[in-house]
Amino acid sequence: MRSGFAQDITGSEAGLFRLLGRTHLSERFTRTPEQGARTSLRVATDPSLAVSGGYFADERLARPARPALDAAAAQQLWTLSERAVGN
Repeated sequence: MRSGFAQDITGSEAGLFRLLGRTHLSERFTRTPEQGARTSLRVATDPSLAVSGGYFADERLARPARPALDAAAAQQLWTLSERAVGN
């Protein structure tokens, strides 16, 4: 099942996505919607992962590739997110 990700892009990126979609390479560089949801579902449902403010990748706590570029904007997003979920 395809998610429709990148279906509206044009140019060289579109060619790359079309190429990957037609080859076995797509399995190496893309994920199904189910695979893409695994980390979010695990973090949301596994009580042993009760970590506030953590970054998760491939179902594990990880370090972001780069830090937030704007600390004030990052803090504002965090505050709005907490408000949205009722914390």
